[in-house]
Amino acid sequence: MKRELKPARLAGWVAVVCAPLWLVACGGGGGSGADGGSAPPIPTLSADVYPLATGDRRSWRTTQGGINGAIRHERVGEAVGAALVVRSGDFRVELPADEEYLQRSATGVSTVPGPNSDALTRAVGPVELLRFGMAQGQSVVLLDRTFTVDVDGDGRADSLDLRVESQFTGVEAVTTQLAAFADASRVRTSVRTTIRLAGASATRTISQTLDDWYVPGIGPVRSSSSTSTDGGAPVLETEEVVVYAVGNRRSEAVAPTVVAVSPASNATSAGQTGGSVELRLSFSEPVDPLSLKGAGGVQLLRDGQLVALKDLLLSADAKTLILLPTTSPLSDGAYEVRNGGQVSDWAGNLAPTPLNSFRVDTRGPRLQSSQPADGATEAVLSGSLSFDFDEALVAPAGVEVRVWLREDSVGDFQPLAASLQGRRIVAPLSAPLKANTAYVASAGAGLTDASGNPLGSVTIYFRTDPGAFARPQTWAPGLVPNLVTLADLDGDGRSDVVFVAQVLGAGPVLGVRRQQPDGTYAAATVRHIISDSYCGPVERLAVGDIDGDGRADAVVRGGCSTLGMTRLLHQNPDGSFTAQPLPVDLMGPLAVMDGGVMGVTTVGLTYVSRATDGNWTVTVPASALTSDIRDWRSADLDGDGRQDLVWVQGSSSGLGYELGWQLRTASGWGALQRRPLPQGSPNALATGDFDGDGRPEVVLAIDNGASGPASNGEIWLMRFNGAGGFADPQRLPAASGASALLVEDFNGDGRADIAVSHDILSRTGIYLQAAGGGLEAERLFESGYGYFAGRRSLVWVDLTGDGLKDLVQAEVLLPGRTFAGTWPLGAASPAVQARSSSRVLRAATGALKTAGSSVQR
Repeated sequence: MKRELKPARLAGWVAVVCAPLWLVACGGGGGSGADGGSAPPIPTLSADVYPLATGDRRSWRTTQGGINGAIRHERVGEAVGAALVVRSGDFRVELPADEEYLQRSATGVSTVPGPNSDALTRAVGPVELLRFGMAQGQSVVLLDRTFTVDVDGDGRADSLDLRVESQFTGVEAVTTQLAAFADASRVRTSVRTTIRLAGASATRTISQTLDDWYVPGIGPVRSSSSTSTDGGAPVLETEEVVVYAVGNRRSEAVAPTVVAVSPASNATSAGQTGGSVELRLSFSEPVDPLSLKGAGGVQLLRDGQLVALKDLLLSADAKTLILLPTTSPLSDGAYEVRNGGQVSDWAGNLAPTPLNSFRVDTRGPRLQSSQPADGATEAVLSGSLSFDFDEALVAPAGVEVRVWLREDSVGDFQPLAASLQGRRIVAPLSAPLKANTAYVASAGAGLTDASGNPLGSVTIYFRTDPGAFARPQTWAPGLVPNLVTLADLDGDGRSDVVFVAQVLGAGPVLGVRRQQPDGTYAAATVRHIISDSYCGPVERLAVGDIDGDGRADAVVRGGCSTLGMTRLLHQNPDGSFTAQPLPVDLMGPLAVMDGGVMGVTTVGLTYVSRATDGNWTVTVPASALTSDIRDWRSADLDGDGRQDLVWVQGSSSGLGYELGWQLRTASGWGALQRRPLPQGSPNALATGDFDGDGRPEVVLAIDNGASGPASNGEIWLMRFNGAGGFADPQRLPAASGASALLVEDFNGDGRADIAVSHDILSRTGIYLQAAGGGLEAERLFESGYGYFAGRRSLVWVDLTGDGLKDLVQAEVLLPGRTFAGTWPLGAASPAVQARSSSRVLRAATGALKTAGSSVQR
């Protein structure tokens, strides 16, 4: 239902006519804006009593009748043709309810139909509302016509007689709630309306008398009306302008200020509910509802970016504004409530630009960086640990600043004294860290940010500098090697890396990385498919010319029925290989020597060679009368320049183990000799000169059966005393039992050192020879889990092509690094983990699921 508008206009008159009938929406509008000068009263109605320009505004308050105290705002808007649209209503923040189109000329002010006018207004057409130049006391008829129009909206034409007469009564003083005006021009308008509805016998007559006071340069400031229907008792109503801004004249020039805000200015809303804040502004005076929306209205910004507002709620007294963001709760950030440039009071005085500012902080500090970095692999061993966060930290009363440190999966966390430095926690190391060791560091427990949001605890994982070897990496993409040796496979005089590898979903293959003329190694290729399907790993490999044809052959033995017998892979002239059986099944470690292959049979170490006529010869140089020979080597034990044999075997008594040896003489082999070993289970044997006397000692890798990674292995050194045999072993602790040993000079000092493969611990141990002889404590390096039954071989070769030798260990290699000075200790052993062959295979070959199709046949 349309509101009635004042001061009197055509639409207002029609509203009075329609309201008593059927409350038909009749359109049009009321209210006015005016401008005027400060000319003294004159006998005629001056044109400056009604200024009219875009931006003019007036606010009216009802002082008699109607809703006493109700506020109505008038705003002169944009031009529509020759007219200006005047919007009127209580507004609040919603769009205005009524529009009127006024046209001002040199002779007066008229109302004209506009694009949003109703049928009645369009039927009546332009109507003069105020005529300039009327003499004091003069009356003029502004309208006297009969209209045929559908007044009640029933689709039938009704009859309406409308007579409007205006009289300029003179200039007089008028006092309003706003001010006393001494030179107000008073205009009385009499309106008589008679309505005859189609199909109805009743005739309605409405009489209305309106008195309006106009002040030069300001326009209307007071309006009174008396309305009666069919001669009944009159209804009186009066309203007065309480605020105006017309041209450059305003009723007051004091800008509104913000007297209260929520959240409090510059406050921080913290905690999990910090974003659920009420955004409230309270002003020192009523604000203009129409100034609050739009590009120049109230704005909410987060970190300088606009935040969409769902709605604005203005209180009845227009002094309190509530902002409703589209998204709630608010995200963390710095917020500002701003005046976009048009927020003002009713008189158009602008509110300040910044209206409020606050922060929302619902999360604790976040780690931005650390030293060492999380996941670092070459952290320095000394200095400090530091943690940098995205905001300053606070230690509440009673909370000590600590950093907690431990070796990964080993022992308990140890506290380090720390200090707060703004956004940083710094903890000096009380002692150097171990090299090549994984660590866990935790910091921040009990700390908060400045808003009280808890930091909680942050944890980083890092590894210290690995020292002489870099982290392990694969070296045969698409394959999982488990046996590796060095041999000239293609007869070019250069040593190649020859290996047996498993292909996921297929059987084992023989592969090679050929050494090229520049000394680097080509990519891995498959030279022969040992078996089309998997039936267990190939456990033994030896490479060399077995049959004297000048081409290197391979001897392999597997651990299942199809590979159970040792087979010769004879290299054909075209480089392919043909599998052939050997005359005996060689078990245990294999080695090509003197044009044949040595292995283990049920009677001991057995040598097999092939004559040029193709016939095989089998000899038993060391008749140990047992097949339980764990490992063996050929070495010049007595310094006579001839290669002797030494091995470790199960005891002939059936209890424990023995060390056996047989010296080569000018006429053949000497007597077989044995000596018992202390309790322990030997896994591997190697020889080397570890005391600098030019003669080799025997080194044994022992699994002593104890539980726990720190005490279940040893390395034994046994010196050969000539005719007296071997002395009792020198026993050195090892991280665990080993599956392979390699003797090489790993640190370049010219002395023999030992590498130990702890496959079940994912570690490789290095025993460096001291300057005065003997071995230093074991140093551990990360290596990766062993494949199937463990690594059976290690090689020392520059496979990465950087000029530094690498330690190749089954499917991984430890790249050599330039390292000066004493090798540090490090790389503590993790807990021993039992793993099935199938699980190890899956863990080691996850990247090989599609590699089987790439095998070169």
